[in-house]
Amino acid sequence: MTDKSNITVNWSAPFDGDCPVTGYTVYYKEVKRMTTSALKEVNVSNDTLQITLQLKCHKMYEIAVTAWSSYGETTRKQREVVPTWGGTYFQKCSIHAIVQW
Repeated sequence: MTDKSNITVNWSAPFDGDCPVTGYTVYYKEVKRMTTSALKEVNVSNDTLQITLQLKCHKMYEIAVTAWSSYGETTRKQREVVPTWGGTYFQKCSIHAIVQW
């Protein structure tokens, strides 16, 4: 039995309006009933549109993706809440995040 679960997060590059994306940040945290979990982040290059997070099984996670340009970071308004399952095999789950300026 494994205690890890893989979640693949992918996204499409936002319209850049002549201001190229310089990178992305994937934010995630465990969603808990009575406490606040620490927000974690993974920074990736501007040519990366997918990553796989290895998370704990039988938990709920909030995941958001932002883009960076010379003007700063996009908002984290679009968030996905996803469950992780677990069992004998790694869970292979995929979500598509929305990145907007």
